[in-house]
Amino acid sequence: MLGSLARSALLELTRNASETTRREVLARLAQDRCSYEVFQALGKVFNVRDISVSGKYGVIEGSIADTRVMPAYARGEPWGKYATAVLLDFFTRRGAGTYIDVGANIGLTTIPVARLSDMAVTSIEPGPANFRHLARNVAANCPRAAVQLIEAAVLDHSGTIDFELDAHNHGDHRVHYSRANGLYNEASRPIIKVRAMRLDDLLGDGPLAPPLAIKLDTQGAEARIFAGGRAVIAGADLVIFEYMPYLSERMGGNMELLTDLIEASFAEGAINQGEPHRIPNWRPISEITGTISDHTGKARANPYLYDVVVVRK
Repeated sequence: MLGSLARSALLELTRNASETTRREVLARLAQDRCSYEVFQALGKVFNVRDISVSGKYGVIEGSIADTRVMPAYARGEPWGKYATAVLLDFFTRRGAGTYIDVGANIGLTTIPVARLSDMAVTSIEPGPANFRHLARNVAANCPRAAVQLIEAAVLDHSGTIDFELDAHNHGDHRVHYSRANGLYNEASRPIIKVRAMRLDDLLGDGPLAPPLAIKLDTQGAEARIFAGGRAVIAGADLVIFEYMPYLSERMGGNMELLTDLIEASFAEGAINQGEPHRIPNWRPISEITGTISDHTGKARANPYLYDVVVVRK
């Protein structure tokens, strides 16, 4: 009886509340994990699959099951704030060019760059549900932008691959290489088939218009992406990527190849443990690759180690 009354009350609130009130309710529910779990549970009762949240980049659509990206956006915390700030500063200083967003999720690191004048953007996302939201969010929030959307994982080969899904953190879907269980209970994750491509496949129509910036958010696949994207990465003016040694070890990528390509192609960089809250502290590229190599050797001693790396010409 109580549950029925609660559902009726919530339905009445939904019908009669103003849009502003609905936004405020969602923002309040997103303030802490327990409150948002209540919101998700209510959504499940009413068979809600997708939600839309109004924020800095417009109305963004995503899955109600996601516990990371959508609650953060509802709280006014745009996803990938540091990467977005670096990219916007880069293109503001250098002028319009090409942006490649690898692991674009639902578009929160695509939309702000795509809104800049005369940009050519390629946004790549392998998760089917994420890609569906990405396409809708780009269409709704930057309809006049030149954005190419590709549903694929980026690796060192083309074909069909196994891809594991995280039911709660939709930013933590990953290419599946290891059947061993791990820190995130990976053995319990559902596995689907997705298309894979090489980053250098983007050169099929000729060189990419400079200046070129690339963002990688690929949950451990970075070394494999570098191996399949040597030409594109060598031609980039700026690359920003997240690096977690634990995830890279599960993927089995060649980190030496990654650091060699960085040293050969870029002059300086910045590296921070965790999400930085300041502008990059630029240092010689040898210091950056040295830190990456050092952290690679600490994958088992410190499995939660997580870096954000930026390199530039």
